[in-house]
Amino acid sequence: MTFGQRLFGFGQLALSIGTVSLGVLTASTAFASNTVSGLGEVRSLDGTSNNLLNPNYGELGAPFDRQGNANYGDGYSTLINGANPRDVSNQVFGQPNSVLDENGLSDFGWAWGQFLSHDITHTLTSSTEFTTITVPTNDPIFTPGQYIPTTRSLYDPTTGTTTARDQVNNVTPWLDAGFVYGGRASESNGGSDRQNWLRTGTGGKLETSTINGESYLPVASQKANAPDMDRFWHCSR
Repeated sequence: MTFGQRLFGFGQLALSIGTVSLGVLTASTAFASNTVSGLGEVRSLDGTSNNLLNPNYGELGAPFDRQGNANYGDGYSTLINGANPRDVSNQVFGQPNSVLDENGLSDFGWAWGQFLSHDITHTLTSSTEFTTITVPTNDPIFTPGQYIPTTRSLYDPTTGTTTARDQVNNVTPWLDAGFVYGGRASESNGGSDRQNWLRTGTGGKLETSTINGESYLPVASQKANAPDMDRFWHCSR
């Protein structure tokens, strides 16, 4: 299977969320004609040039769109004194009994949604801005009154003083499996190190590791100089 085919077969479909409204683009009219001899059309690692009319749509590090007004305590950066987030979470997601999906879907339905969400949005967290959430009364897991530590998101440093903070996307908003193949603004060389580690460099083929006689994506124990891939799943833990 070629590198291009491994991108989940999204040859003619691109969904961009954040820097451009949700839309379906066809390869014949919207995608840039970046080509490699023998492989045909390929996508840029940084998300640019997928849209010929607006080459910067979907690029790494673009600010998220707002669907409503910013709501900071001081109008620019401080947290509001609002509803307890843990209490809201408990009320929205509380499920004392098993509830079957009305469409007959298994848990792979929400797992696929989580997979997609990681592909199109990722916000880095601060190493200096911390806050806590107080555990509310009657919490089903934690002791009421205890604190849940959390960190704030990084933001565009040109915002947050005279204008509201804008958080930026650390990934491209295209369905391009960037967290598998590379393409993170925070990665060295824009993610090309990961991409180079995964690719053979011949015929558009991916590297593989053989485990129990079967071929899988390469694993660090069998291929040296593996890039750090685990950190991008922290938000799901």
